[in-house]
Amino acid sequence: MSSAYLKDISEIASWDYFSSFSLKIRYINLHAFMFRYLHLYFSKISFNKENEKYNRLKKNTNGLV
Repeated sequence: MSSAYLKDISEIASWDYFSSFSLKIRYINLHAFMFRYLHLYFSKISFNKENEKYNRLKKNTNGLV
């Protein structure tokens, strides 16, 4: 085995590798949470707009919708 290969194995086995891996996972989870929150926020806005359109239509047609 070459020394470069052994060096790679020792880096993977070190705690630094796992802590940086853990940080990467946290970073990904943070972005997933932000995306989910923004998605819910914008879908709520679009739902409110649709609801306003429906209420306006209902009001204009005297509740026949």
